Amino acid sequence: MAERSHGSWYLRLELGTGTDGHRRRVRRGGFPTRKAALEALVRLRGPAGSPLTVAEWLQWWLDNHQGAPSTVAGYADHVRR
Repeated sequence: MAERSHGSWYLRLELGTGTDGHRRRVRRGGFPTRKAALEALVRLRGPAGSPLTVAEWLQWWLDNHQGAPSTVAGYADHVRR
């Protein structure tokens, strides 16, 4: 994580190498505090423990997604289908 000169915090999560051999990274920015960036990083990493199926991960993501109820309901409908 790094603090930019304009006061926002950024994070980067290394995911390892993809099937094409390229490194995969998730980058997010614009967090007002270091704590907010760390909380986002924890959410991106997902639940710890055993490997998850795609369905399990999507359910976890829906349960932890913060957004308008109508948006989350739309996402849930996409996942269900």
